[in-house]
Amino acid sequence: MTPRRVGLQPHAVDEAELRAAERVIADTKQTGEKKSKEKAPPPWAVRIDPAVVEDVRNADVYLTMLANAAASGLTDKPAPTTVLGMSGLVEAALKRELARLSKRYNDGKPFPRRVTEPRRGRRVG
Repeated sequence: MTPRRVGLQPHAVDEAELRAAERVIADTKQTGEKKSKEKAPPPWAVRIDPAVVEDVRNADVYLTMLANAAASGLTDKPAPTTVLGMSGLVEAALKRELARLSKRYNDGKPFPRRVTEPRRGRRVG
């Protein structure tokens, strides 16, 4: 069986989505500084479709190469000013989605602090 090739799929990005992504990247850069003497949070594992993981890896490598080529003057393509890496891309996407959900379902306010732990396991429905 031949492995399925997963490529980057172009999609239209509106101005609001672009501005939101830029804000998330700026926030990630600001909060990316090491916290002094704070205990690191425990690792967090989630199941993600392997095709999506492959797309994230492709984007990470492509954006890094594009930024390096632009810095060397080898391309005229617009290059990212910051390359977040895989964790940064995932974190930025989660922040963007949380902001969207908060705006839609909670009047743009942060969600209330939970009183119980989330249910573990596969969701039914």
